Amino acid sequence: MNHKRFVAVLACLLAALSFVVAVPKAVEDINIVEEVPVSEKGYTLDPASPYLPPVSGLANNMVANGAVYSVYVPSDLYPWAPGVIIIVPDGETAEGFAMSELGREWMSTADELGFALGFAESENGTWNVSGDPSMRNDVQAIEDVYTQMRSKSVSLYLPFTMDKSRVTLVGYEEGGEMALAAAAACPAAFCGVVAINAEDPDEAYIEELGKGFCYPFPADGMRGLEEVGLVANTLQMPVWFIGTDDEGTQDYFRAINGVDAYAYNDYASVEYDSDNVVSSVWTTASDASITPAVIWNEFAGTHTRPLGKAGGHLAFAMNFAERPDGTGYIFTEEEYGGLIRRYMTYVPESYDPSVPAPMVLVLHGYTATMYALAEESRWADVAEKEGLIVVFAQGYPNPDANPANIPAPSWMVPALFGDAEGADDVSFLLHVIDETKANYNIDETRVYGTGHSNGCAMTLALASVAPEVFAAIAPIGYAAEGLTDSIDTIIPLSLYYGEYDSAVNADGVVLATNYWTAMNGIGTENSTVTQSDDGLFTTTTYPGPNGVPLVQFTMVTDSAHSYFPEESWRIWNEFFSHYTRVDGDVCYDGAVVE
Repeated sequence: MNHKRFVAVLACLLAALSFVVAVPKAVEDINIVEEVPVSEKGYTLDPASPYLPPVSGLANNMVANGAVYSVYVPSDLYPWAPGVIIIVPDGETAEGFAMSELGREWMSTADELGFALGFAESENGTWNVSGDPSMRNDVQAIEDVYTQMRSKSVSLYLPFTMDKSRVTLVGYEEGGEMALAAAAACPAAFCGVVAINAEDPDEAYIEELGKGFCYPFPADGMRGLEEVGLVANTLQMPVWFIGTDDEGTQDYFRAINGVDAYAYNDYASVEYDSDNVVSSVWTTASDASITPAVIWNEFAGTHTRPLGKAGGHLAFAMNFAERPDGTGYIFTEEEYGGLIRRYMTYVPESYDPSVPAPMVLVLHGYTATMYALAEESRWADVAEKEGLIVVFAQGYPNPDANPANIPAPSWMVPALFGDAEGADDVSFLLHVIDETKANYNIDETRVYGTGHSNGCAMTLALASVAPEVFAAIAPIGYAAEGLTDSIDTIIPLSLYYGEYDSAVNADGVVLATNYWTAMNGIGTENSTVTQSDDGLFTTTTYPGPNGVPLVQFTMVTDSAHSYFPEESWRIWNEFFSHYTRVDGDVCYDGAVVE
């Protein structure tokens, strides 16, 4: 395959294309954030627009373990926003690049298309692109910036909630060389990398980095490096080389992406893995027509790498749209309990209003969004095959949930937030279920609940006070008791957690096991342990009458604090689909559980 000949032809084609350009943000329109912690300067949550960031603008001279960077947050950024970390060239500061014409064009593009920006600078004006031991470890420095940008702490100048699964590295010149090295070393942290005019990537250093272990769960903390032993070059990494003609480095990324097919689009030649087309290598000869808007729309904004099994689950980002026939994702915003509340209903194309459909309520984790968990869990895929109505509810940004952080979407559950005041989420979620039943033909014998982390705790709390609503629940990522000790209604439970889950510990599992077995009127002495999917899932089952699996706890090997598609399918096929609640009685495969 003659890559260089194709790129030359493509360059001629690109010259005829109209540019996609955002006007650089005017200097006077940029809110420069004061360089003091938010806890000192304060912030405001607007009840009329509670989902907008409490602090926005450009913050300079942020420091992550010694690494200096700037952050730009658009004023209308939705919570859990994707991010782009720009690695600036040698000799430039993060602040200087951000305020340049190109940096301000990136800000305008972020405003228009809805993502956050980081600008990272080198130490002493030079990136350590070769791994020189006498210089700073710049792979670690970029990882530190990524980690701190995810923080919501009021100790920062400009905290915000970033989607840890949708962070792309974009590097210019020597910054492009550094971006390629960081992507090779830390592929689980990023969903793509763009190198622009990176003239001399150090192929040997990149190869060396790829042979080392990478952190398998960077979005959940730097753990499991040696225990999991995940080799960096075994993970695929989408990459776009723009004005970067280094065949050796390109060959490295071709190899890790397993490319075996070839095509082109309006901006690049594209080599890709025909079994997983998101894994691709893009090549463009010149940056002449490649604006920030093009980079985002065509590449950076199309990828995601949610947590799950070690290394994450590389995929295309989802489109949350309603289809013309009224199916797809239906967005609802309303005032409830004096607050502006939101939820999103997924209606499959197969939905027939004359046929009752099962319903699954899905609740995201603390600081996340309904969009985030819809993307990570891919419950829509299950809905299409099985004919489900799936409702993704949105938590409210409660200021009192965690005072150490800026207000972030949360479910007000005592198991996590004690006696903190906030939204009446039990009432809101019961309202959402009732509204869904009013708007769609829901099979009331088949209503189920699931959620992740804070949403797991909320699912447990809701089911403990309204067990009659659900046929079964199966949340993930937090082992907790319910809100009451007087449940007199069976509520089947299947709870999942990762082997490296930061929110689950052995004591919590014991407490939750004792609570939910007691609430279901069964003991813990007759439990069984089974493994499936080559040891990925280890399930402890506490059976009820006739061996019905009323309570289950499943540990997921080499997984962290996450909710991934295999779990959604498993929850439906192996648990939810067996249970109904008929006239108040729980039934397993049609037989009443006494």
